[in-house]
Amino acid sequence: MFHECKSLEEKKKLYRRLSKHLHPDCGGHGDLMALLTRTFELATRFSAFDPEPEEDDSEKWDGVFRHESERITEHSEKVILISLILLYASENAGFKTDFVKSIQKFLIEKGFITAKQYNCLVDLFYSRKIDEWAKKTKN
Repeated sequence: MFHECKSLEEKKKLYRRLSKHLHPDCGGHGDLMALLTRTFELATRFSAFDPEPEEDDSEKWDGVFRHESERITEHSEKVILISLILLYASENAGFKTDFVKSIQKFLIEKGFITAKQYNCLVDLFYSRKIDEWAKKTKN
């Protein structure tokens, strides 16, 4: 669906339109919304379009999830951690997602997550060996 968009702005508009139908707060299903979000992130991350300028002057993220001392904004690449955990959960039926979804909801509502919330996600990511699962599924 996003591959048919001709610009980054078109992709954003499509994502917003679909989110209004798929988001759990609008009567949609959480797993479908997570899938849409992941698809959108991938479509915009690896697109031929120029990325939007970053809002802060922080160092470039190296792709490794580490504990943080400051909050993480919705514009940070680090929030992909939420999508990775939810994607892992979709393939592992016994994995409960209430905690992760509550952090995702907080991020959507507030535009950031606290360092403590993020650090809990990092601990979950490594304790459940989701990092190893992600490497296997990437290949």
